[in-house]
Amino acid sequence: MRTLLTTYLEQRILFYTLRDSQRLGQVHNATVRLQDELWSAVEAAAIAQPSPLTALVASATNNVLDAEGYTQAMAMRSVRPWRTSAVIRQSVARGARQEIYRRF
Repeated sequence: MRTLLTTYLEQRILFYTLRDSQRLGQVHNATVRLQDELWSAVEAAAIAQPSPLTALVASATNNVLDAEGYTQAMAMRSVRPWRTSAVIRQSVARGARQEIYRRF
């Protein structure tokens, strides 16, 4: 399990440091394969020896794999904190102006 997680981490780091689109596709395919292997290892352990510890490992593995999706979503959106706060301020100000216009 440790080896799978280490290899998975290396693939995730590679994914965000590479610029070659062909190599990125290879890294993505390797990542998907590793995800399947991780789930198979967790599933086999949970079936062989169901316990609170294996449930915790399954939950932690799920969190690791979910983090990939969240990170990619944020990267695709290119959300910048300073940009987000500016958009929120503008939206709040716009909403306040609209509320004032509605009252009159």
